[in-house]
Amino acid sequence: GGFTESANYPVVGAFQSSSRGGRDGFLTKLSPDGKTAAYSTYLGSSSTIEDVRAVAVTTGGVASVVGFTDGPDFPAVQPLQSFLAGDGFVTTFGTDGQPFFSTPIGGSANDAANAVSVDSSGNLYIAGETRSSNFPIQSGFQPTRQGALNAWLAKITNVTPAPPTLTITGISPTLAGINTIVTVTVTSNQSLNPDPTLTIGGRAATLAQKSGLTYTFTRQLQGNEGQPTPPLV
Repeated sequence: GGFTESANYPVVGAFQSSSRGGRDGFLTKLSPDGKTAAYSTYLGSSSTIEDVRAVAVTTGGVASVVGFTDGPDFPAVQPLQSFLAGDGFVTTFGTDGQPFFSTPIGGSANDAANAVSVDSSGNLYIAGETRSSNFPIQSGFQPTRQGALNAWLAKITNVTPAPPTLTITGISPTLAGINTIVTVTVTSNQSLNPDPTLTIGGRAATLAQKSGLTYTFTRQLQGNEGQPTPPLV
């Protein structure tokens, strides 16, 4: 992780495939032999300055990055607070290179997150600097700022993906009778592992095709067994 001002930084399976202007952060995961990228992505906003300052990775390959952003439209996923000024941030990426947690951390003046560590339970420990008199404090050893620039330490627990949202986006045919082959298309809002399952007419359907976040299921009905039920993950 780091920062780039390049419009052609190499991206692979990117969450953010292009620079949004000025200086963006980036995260790149390399294969064990260092020859290929498992994923590589920009991380930034439409503002002029973002940078990734530290990375922590779990044994399962979940990567958390911290740094600085001055963009109110910096990517937010399950955020703990809204953007206030130049803020620190923490963004956690799943093994597929897509973030499932991303939040600014800061008050109404300039703040930054400079270091991050993760324990065996997935809790994040983040350290940084703040100039804000209203930096968010909870159970603080030092509840108020002393001087112009202070250090801060935060622990964030339960950093886990939000439950996926699955939507049926196609049913063919909409009316079915005996021996009819019904095809149902389901779209997810995030990568899934394992794949979702679906019942059609109260019985398990076959996953016939998978393309990105879209899943196609089929089943030959033995009678007029009704419409598909929502997918169960």
